[in-house]
Amino acid sequence: MVASQKNEQNADYLARVVVRGVKTPDPNVHWFGDSVRLWDGKVRTWMSIMGIPFDGGTMSARRGSRFAPSRIREYLYSLTTYSIDHDTEITENMYDCGDVDVVIVDFEETMKRLRLAAQTVFQNAEHVIAIGGDHSLTYELIRAARNAAEGEIGLVQFDAHHDMRTKWGNHSGFWLRQLVEDGILKGENVYQIGVRGSLYSPSYTAYLSQNRIRYLTALRLHEIGVEKALAEVGKCLQRMKEVYITFDVDAVDQTFAPGTDHPSAGGLSSDEALRLVYGLASGLRVRWFDMMEVSPPHDLAEQTVGLGGELIAQFIHARIKKP
Repeated sequence: MVASQKNEQNADYLARVVVRGVKTPDPNVHWFGDSVRLWDGKVRTWMSIMGIPFDGGTMSARRGSRFAPSRIREYLYSLTTYSIDHDTEITENMYDCGDVDVVIVDFEETMKRLRLAAQTVFQNAEHVIAIGGDHSLTYELIRAARNAAEGEIGLVQFDAHHDMRTKWGNHSGFWLRQLVEDGILKGENVYQIGVRGSLYSPSYTAYLSQNRIRYLTALRLHEIGVEKALAEVGKCLQRMKEVYITFDVDAVDQTFAPGTDHPSAGGLSSDEALRLVYGLASGLRVRWFDMMEVSPPHDLAEQTVGLGGELIAQFIHARIKKP
């Protein structure tokens, strides 16, 4: 919907996705959805939210992440504005930019539309939350972030996969390699968390080494713990003035996140994921966050949808009162 549909359609859309929780007579309870406003395409925002309901690049028969933007919003907007974990409350107005008007059967046309929409949103927002969709979308989102940034940006990628394949066709497995080869990101400014399994080739790890891309496998994370992991990533990216976090939910173990295109064992726990996102977003100047690969049709009791919403909430609370 971003940059493609009329305001009255946006109003109807937001009315449908903003679920304001269970209303109580308690005047002290404030709902996240009540702090969300429709973006008019002009005002400068502290935090903008946009959806990209597209899974045409999914490298799996388990498609369904196109349904995630509305479902995750429903969960997120039903939360209260106060976090007892961090003793912070959301007081800034949040702006929902609606969804990009995708063409589900046309990869290239969807990317063109996303490019235009992302450029507008990122240029007018201090922070952006993007909800996909499959991970191929992150290429255009990071390109928009880089254009809106003051200089080079850092990237923290939560993912079970490197997404560094060579390009053949249109799919979600090569977006990071393309960003590096197009000069949009420097490999030394990229840190991957959660990669695992027998899904790789020595040629990919060699490519990572050649481009100075660092990664922390899920196994190694379990061994060293969250605090050491935060220190390691922070040391790597502390020089960056602006950082982007992309979160492919398959970084999380299938026990906690069954609703994804590529579920697998041995991943992060939900607790590790939440602590890592909050720790990174509060310790680094993280301006942008995307949530990818949540597939509601394959979810169980909305575990994965809920986790996606909670991860976004952690990012928001971490950025409150941060420069």
